[in-house]
Amino acid sequence: APHADDELLGAGGYLLRMKQEGHEVMCILVAISDIVMNEGGLVEKRTRVLEFQSSCEELCTRESVLLDYPDSKLDSVPISHIVKDLEKVIDAYKPDIVLIPEPSFHQDHQVVHRAGIAALRPMGIWQPSQILLYEVPNSRWHNAETAFTPNYYVDIKETIEEKKSLFKCAYKSQVRFIVRNELGIETQAKYRGYEAGCEYAEAFY
Repeated sequence: APHADDELLGAGGYLLRMKQEGHEVMCILVAISDIVMNEGGLVEKRTRVLEFQSSCEELCTRESVLLDYPDSKLDSVPISHIVKDLEKVIDAYKPDIVLIPEPSFHQDHQVVHRAGIAALRPMGIWQPSQILLYEVPNSRWHNAETAFTPNYYVDIKETIEEKKSLFKCAYKSQVRFIVRNELGIETQAKYRGYEAGCEYAEAFY
């Protein structure tokens, strides 16, 4: 995940379902630092770390990894550094399935997407059986040429309520109008469920 909350907003229902089915789950957080929110003022790094850890307590079975790069400044970091850090984690854990963000319109998401693709290139170190791009909610307004076009859906009917509740409890600093609230999460899941032919879904590529 580029930022604390991306893992939950983009794939929380899927991760909760995988955990319930007995799979091992872990998250890698790339960027974490103090940040000034448009609506809420300064959110300190310590708060964001605690929020991420709170989310991961419910989503994950293994301890998560914080790479500790600066938030919203990943475009100023040599991408080779991020690729190398991701490669180390992938090689150490050898995951069967890896989720990385779609490029979106945010520079951090674009960098983590590119670094993830590079770290997962078929070089013989470790190749997962499946690589999924997860959706970044509210990125629909940007250039249609790069709009997210999912071709893989996961039914999250059994985990949507837990996903909504977890976001409300774990990410108090991130709750805000449109998308980043319980109504936004449910609306997005209903829309993707409509596409997939089920009640609630998360979309991937």
